[in-house]
Order: sequence, then structure tokens, then C-alpha cells
Amino acid sequence: MSLDEYVGDTSLPSIQNLDLNSPPNFCTPASHGPAFTSTGLAVAHSEMTPLFQLLRVALQFPVQITHLRIASNLLLMALAGGNKLLRIDLGNPERVDDIEIVQGAKDKGRGVGEVRDMWVDPSGTHLLVATMNGEIYYLPARSPTPVRPRHLPKLKGLTITSVAWPLSTTPTSSTTGPLLVGTSTGTIYELSVQPEKKDGGGYVKQVWRTPNDESSITGIFYTNTNASLATTRGRTPAQKDEERVVTLTTASGKMFYFAGKITRTSDGGIPSFGTEFFDAKAPSYQEFPPSPTGLQISPSAYTTPKPSEDGEGYDATLETPHITWLTASGLFHGPLTLGAAEPFAEHALIPPSAWHAPEGQKNAHILVSRFHFIILSDMTVKAISRLDGRLVWTTTVPISSVKESILGVVADPVAQTLWLYTTTSIYEIVITDETRDVSATLLTQKRFEPAKIYASTPAQRDVVNIALADDLLTQGEYNAAAEVYAATSKDFDEVCLALIDAGEQLDALRLYLRAKMDTFGVVKKRSGPEMMGRCMVGTWLVEVYMAKLNALEDTSSSSAEEVESIKNEWKDFINRYKGDLDRKTVYDLTTSHGRNEELLSFATAVEDWSFILKYWVERSEWSKALQMLSKQTEPEVFYKYATVLMTHVPSETVDIWMRNANLNPRGLVPGLLAYNAKIGGRSTRNEAVRYLTYVTTTLGNTDAAVHNTLLGILVAASADETALSHYLRRQDGDKTMANGPYYDLDLGLRLCLQYGRVASCVHIYSSLGRYVQAVELALKHNDVELAISIADGPTDDDTLRKNLWLTVAKHVVKRDGGIKTAMGILKKCDLLKVEELMPYLPDFVLIDDFKEEICNALEDYSRQIDRLSKDMDTSTRSAETIRQDIASLQKRYAVIQPGERCYICQYPLLTRQFYIFPCSHCFHGDCLTTRVVQSSGLRRWQQRRITELQAEIQNAASTGGDVRKAKDELDEIVAGECVLCGDAVVRKIDEGFGGDAEEVASWAI
Repeated sequence: MSLDEYVGDTSLPSIQNLDLNSPPNFCTPASHGPAFTSTGLAVAHSEMTPLFQLLRVALQFPVQITHLRIASNLLLMALAGGNKLLRIDLGNPERVDDIEIVQGAKDKGRGVGEVRDMWVDPSGTHLLVATMNGEIYYLPARSPTPVRPRHLPKLKGLTITSVAWPLSTTPTSSTTGPLLVGTSTGTIYELSVQPEKKDGGGYVKQVWRTPNDESSITGIFYTNTNASLATTRGRTPAQKDEERVVTLTTASGKMFYFAGKITRTSDGGIPSFGTEFFDAKAPSYQEFPPSPTGLQISPSAYTTPKPSEDGEGYDATLETPHITWLTASGLFHGPLTLGAAEPFAEHALIPPSAWHAPEGQKNAHILVSRFHFIILSDMTVKAISRLDGRLVWTTTVPISSVKESILGVVADPVAQTLWLYTTTSIYEIVITDETRDVSATLLTQKRFEPAKIYASTPAQRDVVNIALADDLLTQGEYNAAAEVYAATSKDFDEVCLALIDAGEQLDALRLYLRAKMDTFGVVKKRSGPEMMGRCMVGTWLVEVYMAKLNALEDTSSSSAEEVESIKNEWKDFINRYKGDLDRKTVYDLTTSHGRNEELLSFATAVEDWSFILKYWVERSEWSKALQMLSKQTEPEVFYKYATVLMTHVPSETVDIWMRNANLNPRGLVPGLLAYNAKIGGRSTRNEAVRYLTYVTTTLGNTDAAVHNTLLGILVAASADETALSHYLRRQDGDKTMANGPYYDLDLGLRLCLQYGRVASCVHIYSSLGRYVQAVELALKHNDVELAISIADGPTDDDTLRKNLWLTVAKHVVKRDGGIKTAMGILKKCDLLKVEELMPYLPDFVLIDDFKEEICNALEDYSRQIDRLSKDMDTSTRSAETIRQDIASLQKRYAVIQPGERCYICQYPLLTRQFYIFPCSHCFHGDCLTTRVVQSSGLRRWQQRRITELQAEIQNAASTGGDVRKAKDELDEIVAGECVLCGDAVVRKIDEGFGGDAEEVASWAI
């Protein structure tokens, strides 16, 4: 039946969507106990949204309701005086199905098909209907299309008062599984229905009966281990051995509890009960005054509670399935524990005074939500906290007429919705914020862990943690209290004072300070109050660690493991928070406590190799000092310790220096000089020379100070000049030196003279270009070969070289006094002539010794005379040719046409004085002069001379003086070449046609 068909049938009611956004005026919240605000403080509930709201469901037509059941969002409603049920899927309320219970009921007598009661399983899959004439019908409640209910003749004559469905039923189950039904005579039957069979199939058997009591069964429930709708849907078969619990209540006021083992079938199915389960062990029971109400089970038996919005989850112990029974003595409730020896040990009784129940009240109904009991008493709906029994909400049901009466309340255990229905209306008890006060209530009971779970804001969790820490401190659990305090916002100084006042609890204080460092978070900027706070706390922690270590070592009862544990904790602390600690302060604290090991461990953590190096140097631990030096990256550290390390471990120090190419050798010079002064040149292997040679050759250092140091060490090291000469020659051979050697030549010369290093001094003289002094010094020390090598040095100055050779020859002749030696010099130098040596020869010498050289000299002179004679003849012929050219030029002329014009001004040429060139270009004299002056080919002095000559000619013309000489000079400058095709024009071929000014003007807009 569609919604349109349903609306068209005025004999049936209609339902609209639930209006959950606009609470009616009759929903009045009551005053409640304390609750959290966003700041964690308590305010009155009246200032906040109520925990529940009562909202009327808008029905379009008048109805007379007799029964209402809801399960898994499936609403089933029986109407008065009819034979039909209405089925509405609340997820799709536009569709309303009507189901006829008994076909042709009007023809079968009064009461046939009229509903007495009905029971639906939690999944909304199976429905049992009891009619007024004692018949029982089964209906597949979720059938896609309405089907005719199955009559169950095996149940005829049984007045069913309660039904316990198996929790493993799913919306697609083809059988009900074993279910328990209680009757008005106190008998319990096991029932199984197979819907596909015409008579319902299955079986019916009695399994138990209340002893000595024929009062009706008002409520019954059973479950197995891990058997809930949330855990059984889609699960694999459970383990074979499970626990089963059956709980039931009777109208006589007794609650029975059965527990026992069951074994699942091979396919994982639920086994039947039989009498064996109930007879195996006597049930536990609790007795109260007679009560007509039935047993209620909390939603957690059917579904897993939803986690809170902030993801904190839920407390499984707190939300374990609860059983509730409203008796004349009060509200009896407690956890449903499987296999407990004392099943009612944790149950409690809330007296009727808690919800202000009137004395003698009998018409009371109850529902159970996650944390509250909803009690319908007369016209009032009240909510009582399951945690502490407080009345937290109350409202009145707005009865619209005297003909309307309240029938009862129902709950959808799977969808966790609560409903109230009257003869003409349906209301939903909307749960708005049920867990809002849970945390505060648990906190008053000192149930801190679940209180944190249900705290909805960080501020509320902070309040819970502070209360927990205070409680732990009171109980003497100082370490645990410290760890909890660190995660709270409680004042830092207040916590520290509390831990100190508790008896100098340094361990707890250490734990608190350490944990507090974590709560500060990572400081991105090393400044500001956050950094200062971390530094202060960290410094205090350093003091606490040092005091703890000293105390442990001073106590004989302390174990080595305990000391090692604190040391490891110290190392972890400094490695994690080294960036937040002030180095100098930590050094001072650890030193004041005499904790050298911790001092070094901190320096290592912060990679303060310089400090560790200093530490080992002060203790003359050279090998460890060198290990720290090898880890250094700051050049200043190398410079600082260069002297002390070079004087004690020179070779190893130089090895480390050579591995650090970023060092500036200038900074190491003091250490090198100190080392050199210490060894006094006695060492066969000079480490200073080794290092300086490495940086000047391999690294290519050009610093003059470095080279001067190396030169000074080499000069003073030994009389053997091999290494010194090698260095000097290497400097001369370096082609990259544009300005001479990198060492100071004057300094090198002075040192070589001071230490008598002749060869090196001669070399430096030659490097300075002072060849004469070099040769003289070599000859002074009678080193002719050295002098000869220097004499050949100035290859670009033959005169100087010749003089140097003459000096060498003169010295050799005077020393040896023989002509053969002089002739040997003459053969080595091609610049010297025999006649130049003759003045230095002895007065009496045989000419035979150098006759050949004299002949060769005379032949050279003869050849030079012949060459000069030829040059003179050539010059004479050239002069004659020039004279003839001049004479021909005097006779040269040019023919000018009558209409010839000036190539500059274009006016007739013959109008005034003019010039004509061999190229046939002709110009007025003044035009040519102006053009020549304006051209860039003339030098400035020539332009100035032209102006002077023009003025001189003009003055001479006015005075009658001679102007020929001035005109000739002017002609020589102006008419030197044609301004159109001369050399000056050719040189300007790469210049632009326009000047800079013309270029700028051409771009003007």
C-alpha cells in the first residue's frame, strides 16, 4: 500500500516525518546537578540544553492505538477495533504498509484478529502477535511486501506474557532460532519458528516452571558469551564452549538468574535449551514485593556504544549490559555478568523517593538508555541517572483530551531511540546530550579513568586529571601524581611546592619536571617566555639529576643498576632537550657537583668539542684531545690550541690540520713558530715545514705571511740549502705569480745574509733584478759557476748581460792569471769580444794563445764595414729618387671646368680661394678649413694651431706684413689630405652616420 493509497483511506491513520528541530512548548526541563562548562567549572543545568526532549510525532489522521513496537527503525502499530497492523520503516516513512492478521476476521466472530499483545525481535525481523481469542501468529516483519501471518497452532491456549529473542538474529534469518516465551501461569517454553512452513514448523516445549508460584512471567532475557547484535552479524562461528545466562522476572516479585555452559552446533548455530539447562543448577534469585512491570535491558546488550565525537571511545566496564526492574521497593539494577557466582552482588536499589514517586503508585513504566532510566509515572516522564540515582530531567505528557490515555513506552534497542504512545498520539523521547554529565558524575565518585573517557572537552579532561593527581598525592603515590600533574594546567609552582612539602620527593619532582618539559612543546623561536620557561625547568632538572646521582653514590645500599638507570635517564634528557639548556649554566652546575662524567656527556650531546678539547688539554690527555680536535669544524678552535698541541704532539696535530683544508694557515703560524723554536732545528723531520709545504704546494696557498714563515724556518733550519733552494726555485717556476714570488724578497734576502745562505741570497738578488750584486756576491765567495748562472739571467738586456760576463771574466782572469781561462769565458758568452778582454790580460802574454780569436774578430769587423758601405749606397740612391719626385710635383697641374662647384657648399668654385686635390675633389679654402676643424681626425693642438694661423694671416693682411710662412703652415695642416677620400675618412668607416644627439632626437615622439 503506497502513501497516496494510505492517505486516501480515511479509515487508517497517517504519519509524517519526525519533527526533531522544533521542540513544543510542553517540553520543560527540570533543574539538575552540577555539570562541566567549557572552562571545567560547574554551572546549573537549567542554563544548558536538557538531556532529553519529548517531541510529538505529527500524525495526519485520528487513530486509536492499542499497541506499539519499534525495532531497528521498524515501527509496528496495532489499532483498536481492527484486524490490521500498520508497518512503517522510519528510514522511509512515506511508505505505510497495512497487514491483515486474520483473513475474514469479521465473519469469524468478535475478537478474532484483535491484538492482545505483540513482540518483535531487536533486529525487526520476526514478530509474534497474540490475539484476544488466544491465537498466536508469526509475521516476517521485514518482508518486502506484506505477507499473511502464519498461525501457530502449537501455541494455542498459551497466554504469552513475555518473549526472549536470541541476539544472533539477523534481518535475513530464515528461522527465529531458539526463543523463550513466558506465560501467565509462570511456565517457560522454548519455541522455534520456521516461517517457510505453513503451520510455522519448528517446535514448542516446556523447559521450566516457577516453583510453588503460578504468577505470570513479566520479563525474560537470555544471552550467550559475545552474543550481541553488534558482534554476531556477519561473524564466523564462535568457539564451541560458551556461557549462557537467562534472567526473568515474575509478577510475584521474584528475579531469577540462570547460568550454564552451552556447546554450539557444528555450523556455529545456537543450541536449544531443553530442561537440562534449567535443571542443571538451582537459579539465583532476588525477591521483592509483587510488581507488574517487566525486565528491561540496556542498549549495550544489543549494540556497541558509539565513540564520542573527540574519539575518546567508551568504557566497556561502565557500559556493560545492565538489567533493570522497576519494583514497588524501587528501581533494582545492575550489570548482567556471565557466570558470576553472586550475580546480584553489584546491583543497587534506587528508592522511589529519588524520582518523587507517589505512594502506592502502580501504573509505572520504565525504559533504559545508556546512562539513564526513563520512568513514566502517571502523566510525568522522568530521567534518573544510572550512575548516582539523581533525577536529572522531568517533563509532563501533554494529553490533548480526556479521551486520550497513556498506554506505555517502548524502546528501539538497536537504534537507541525511546518512544511513548497514548491512545491517539506517538511521542519520541529524543536523547540530545546524554553523556554530558557522565564525566562530572564519575569524578564525584573518584572514578577517574572513565571520567576522562567521557569528558567532552580538553578543559574537562584537565579538571579530571587534576583531581586524579590530587588524589594520588593524598594516597602517597607521588611519582604517579607527578606524571599526571605534568599533563594538567595546574600552576607549576603550586605542584612543585606540593611535591617538596610532601617530604622532598625528588624522584617525583624529577618526573614532574621532565614530563613538564614535554608539555611545553617544541619552541620554534629561541626567544620569548616559552624558551625562558623551558630553560628554567631544564636547569632545575640538571640540579635535581646531579643531586640524585650524588645521593645514590653516597648511599651504600644503592645498586649499580639504579645508578646506571639514572645516568641513562640523564643522557636521554640532555640529548632530547639540549637545545633548551644554557651551556654555561649546565657546565657550572655539573662542575660544582664534581660530576665530570655528566659534564662530558652534556658537552658531547651539544657537540661542544671545543669545551671537551679544552678539558682534555688541561689534563694533558693528548690522545683524547686529538680525538676531539678531529671532530672540530670551527677554525678558531684549531688556532686556539695550535701552540700547545704542536709542542706536545706535532706529528698527529699536523695530520689533523692537513685533513681540514678550510683552515687558514696564517692562524696556525704562532703554533708553528713555537714548535720550531722548541726543536731548534735539531729534528730531522720538521713538522712545521711539512705542513707549510703542503699548504703552499698542494693547497696553493698564496698568503705572504705563510710563505715568509716557511722561508724563515727553512733559512734557519740547516746549513744545507737544498730544501731552501728547492722552495725558491719552485716560487720562480710558478707561472701564476704575476707580481713575483709570494714571499717577501727583502725579508728573504735579509735572512739569507744573516744566516750566510749564499746560494739562496744570490738567487733572491737575481729575483729582485739586482744581477750585479748577485754576481758580485757569488764571486766574493769564489763561486764562479753560480756567478755564470746569474750572468746569463737577464736575457732581455744584452748590455747588462755583457757587463755581468765581463765582471765574471775579469774575476777569473785576475784569479787564475791565464789566457786559457779567459778564452773559456769567451766561448761561453757570445756577447764578449776578445778585444774587450784584452785590457784585463797581463802585460806580457803570448799572442799564440788567442791568435785565432783575434783573427775571428778582425774578420767580423771587415764584414761590418762592407755592410755599412752597402747601406750608404742604398741611402744615396733613395735620396736621388726623392729629389726627382719633388721636381715632378712642382710641374703638376689640374684642369678646372668653368662650372665646377665646391664639394662642401656646392657654390661655384672660382668665386673665392680654393684647393684642388689629386683625386679631383675641390673645395673653397674656408669650407675646407671649417670641415677639417670639425672633423675628429685632428688632435687638439692642431685645431688650436689652425685658429692661431687664421688670426695671424688676418692680422698680417691688415698691416701689410708677410703671410707666406703662415699660409704654408696652414696649407700643410688643412690640405694634407682630401676630407672626402683621405686616410682620416677611411679610419672613420666604423662610426655611425649620426651623432649621439641626432640618435636621441630621432627617437623623440
